[in-house]
Amino acid sequence: MHITQKCKGNGNVVLITDCIVAGGLKDGQYRLGELDIFVEDGVSRLKNGTLAGSTLKLADAVKNMSLHAKIPFEDALSMATINPAKAIGKEDLIGSIEAGKKADIVALDDSSEPVFVMVGGKIVVDRTR
Repeated sequence: MHITQKCKGNGNVVLITDCIVAGGLKDGQYRLGELDIFVEDGVSRLKNGTLAGSTLKLADAVKNMSLHAKIPFEDALSMATINPAKAIGKEDLIGSIEAGKKADIVALDDSSEPVFVMVGGKIVVDRTR
């Protein structure tokens, strides 16, 4: 059992990320507000070397919890879906796929890239066809 599970239990852990606009993009130069940032090997920094936010996508946070913390994938997924919804008192509207809830759904491939995205019940990305 991972220390996170031991201390908090699966239902009380919420995965978050401060992923910036460069998240998921190639190494290079980007803008963060009025600042020039440079991404190298997935790490974003200002010109002076100061860290400039994260490029961690939430899907990768789920994968990290599963692979590196040895938490079952289903539990790690809950930490990014239903647990945050419960934490803000919105589990009746979001966090899982059930009748009556908002239809915001993302399906990912093995590389954590979206292949299907539905927002408010409308398909906005469909790479399955």
